[in-house]
Amino acid sequence: MSTTRLLFDRRFWPLFWVQFLTAFNDNVLKMGLVLLVTYGDSLFGEPVTVLGFEAGPLNGLGGLMLMLPYLLFSASAGQLADKLPKHRIMRGVKTAEIGIMTLAAAGFVVAAWGWPEPAALVLLGVVFLAGTQSSVFGPVKYSLIPQVLPSPGELVAGNALIETGTYISVLAGTAAATALLVGPEQLGWPPIYGLYVLAGGLLVFSLAGWLAARAQAPVPAEQPDLQVRWEPFSTSFATVKANLVDPKRRYAILANSWFWAVGATVLTVVPTWVANELSADEITNTFTMILFSVGIGVGSMLCARWSRGRLEMGLVVVGAIGITVFLFDLWLAGVPWPRQAELLTLSELATRPAAWRLAFDLVGLAMSGGIFMVPLYAYLQHEGPPGERAQIIGALNLVNAAFIVGALLLVTVTLALGVSEPWVFLALAILNIGWIVASYRTLADRFLRLLAEVLVNLMFRMRVEGQHHLPEEEPCLIVANHVSYVDFMILMAVVHRRHRFVIWHAFTTLPVAKTLTRQYDVIPVNNEGAGRAALVRAFREMSKALREGEAVIIFPEGALPYEPGVQPFMRGLEVVLKRDPVPVVPVVLHGLWGSMYSRDGGRAFRRWPRLRRKIWITICPPIAPEGQTSATLRDRIVEIYQSRPQNP
Repeated sequence: MSTTRLLFDRRFWPLFWVQFLTAFNDNVLKMGLVLLVTYGDSLFGEPVTVLGFEAGPLNGLGGLMLMLPYLLFSASAGQLADKLPKHRIMRGVKTAEIGIMTLAAAGFVVAAWGWPEPAALVLLGVVFLAGTQSSVFGPVKYSLIPQVLPSPGELVAGNALIETGTYISVLAGTAAATALLVGPEQLGWPPIYGLYVLAGGLLVFSLAGWLAARAQAPVPAEQPDLQVRWEPFSTSFATVKANLVDPKRRYAILANSWFWAVGATVLTVVPTWVANELSADEITNTFTMILFSVGIGVGSMLCARWSRGRLEMGLVVVGAIGITVFLFDLWLAGVPWPRQAELLTLSELATRPAAWRLAFDLVGLAMSGGIFMVPLYAYLQHEGPPGERAQIIGALNLVNAAFIVGALLLVTVTLALGVSEPWVFLALAILNIGWIVASYRTLADRFLRLLAEVLVNLMFRMRVEGQHHLPEEEPCLIVANHVSYVDFMILMAVVHRRHRFVIWHAFTTLPVAKTLTRQYDVIPVNNEGAGRAALVRAFREMSKALREGEAVIIFPEGALPYEPGVQPFMRGLEVVLKRDPVPVVPVVLHGLWGSMYSRDGGRAFRRWPRLRRKIWITICPPIAPEGQTSATLRDRIVEIYQSRPQNP
């Protein structure tokens, strides 16, 4: 199923529109409050403040009130979502939203009646209530996705749509608040009418979200006996601590939170950068926000497309690299023209090549963020135990909120000290190098496998037959014929599940290969002289991998051939199967003999490569291990190998 078709799937579309309308309405409310104060002179004839705050500081205060509930309630909300059926919580949240938005609508109406400051103070409290509702819904949203979309491909696609929808809804909600409040004045009506229209819009949007929640199909509770703890601080500490114990889960949570910290910093810095450093007008400022939101959406959708129905964690490294590259180029671009006395319009900027470079960097940065973020969410949902997913998401939301608040405080102090925005971009780029290193160290095998798949598809026209014969999770021994120096890379591209190669020890001592084989966690084998002890260690490693549910890949010929055909298999296969009788999956490589990577003619790499050479990879059905010998397995591979020409 394609990613966009999920929007019409009965399992998923109610969740998508509920989360879209929730984020949309939250931002209509928050922006409406800011606009109420911003346009106080035109609406009421005098400025409006809340607790002494004007529009600028109030924007930050409103954001803080929206984020504070995530710090307080995310942990308990995660426990609640694991205890109760998530569709019931979703409906309860949307019912509560109708009440919250009714209170908000009343606040705007009271402001229209001539009491703007008390109304604005009430609305600030309503923003906190809206944030509370969203903090309860957050764990439901992300833990419900794996319940309704259990396969890894659908899980990635669903997360891509959710992230795309979230950013679009934030942008759309901000724009809608402006249109609802200012629109009536543009039509010739009294400006005060905009407050009534805004109040009505909040009620309509909340009702639409409630209807979408009613359409969500029922799902069972995943841990109905769970005891929910309501103490916000102790529960939050215990939840975060429990989810940071596992190294891979800790990496996914902290990396995700780092992305949100970078995003919050960029979204805080860009408006002042556009206005002060680029001397651009308000429309340009809004346009940059549109570029960022569109970039996140495009990156998320590309991540789903490039994943090809799998959970492709190697893309996290790609996204991390992209974030640093585009942040660094934003710093290099700096301020490409002197400050202008009059603000530049969007059409004027469009005539400047440097402006296109900045726009490209912003979109590339946002796309890289989408590629970086989506697999992390999908990993936490896929790998988390069914009865703990919502608690994991609750811990994630709590850490996200802490990172965002910390980033906002730090960037506020930095800008107050007079540091210009391009230097903030450089600081983020340098700090993100740490996440490139952390991502590669944690996901080296996933990234190298992804890189191998890209290179193989550039080098060859590869046709894989019998992909469905590879067991998805069960341990198995994959046995392949050996034809060329790129056979390893081809199988890296074909075998998508976790696997380990058994390779001749000499390759692990070469300068570059030594590092790569260690990072890919191969099993070196040596059966010569003093290498006997290493051979015993290799058999132990193979046994350990199989007993942990992994696939082990062996080229049992032991060396590349000097003539076409399949050489005799080494007897080590029988030792492996005797110790661990697991299914054997024969894999046959066709079309590589005669390529520059084979020993056709005596030595490899003695001719120019034939670009996009056609090759076939045949994956045979698994064979039961009982009664199998090196000779019988070789006969099976020879039978298929001889059925197809070797020199296409």
